[in-house]
Amino acid sequence: MTYTLALYIPLAVTAVALGLAGLGWFFVRRRHRQKLALRFAFVCFLMAAVVGGVMAPGMFLDRVTIDEQRLERSHGIWFMPDYGVKGFDLPRVREIVIGEQQRTARRGRRVTDEVWTAIYTDGSREEVVAGDLWKHHRAQIIERLRKRGIEVKDLR
Repeated sequence: MTYTLALYIPLAVTAVALGLAGLGWFFVRRRHRQKLALRFAFVCFLMAAVVGGVMAPGMFLDRVTIDEQRLERSHGIWFMPDYGVKGFDLPRVREIVIGEQQRTARRGRRVTDEVWTAIYTDGSREEVVAGDLWKHHRAQIIERLRKRGIEVKDLR
């Protein structure tokens, strides 16, 4: 089973990128009236490139997959697809523990991440930070894991 973002979400991000590019073009056309227009146009084109060239394609590729062999989350940048693949080898998993982990983000802001820890039959552990897509489909994922006979403990 593969879970993906609803189609309207990456399409909305693409629309924002196109809107920024249009706004940049508007500022280019007005440059004879305003000195800062070219600077605004440059910023708009730069933001459109980042949003439309990096974020939107990555959102089209964002997915959580659970099958007979793996539970994995792929995310990240479209030109580095293996960068964001994280997950568990399900045949070796004895139990999964869902917990929370505090970390300090930029400017000292405290962030709480949901962390899934797989405990394998040989005693080793592997942690994956659940993304938004994973958290949104948490109930279905837990149900599928329990059907496979994997014990899931939710300690949040």
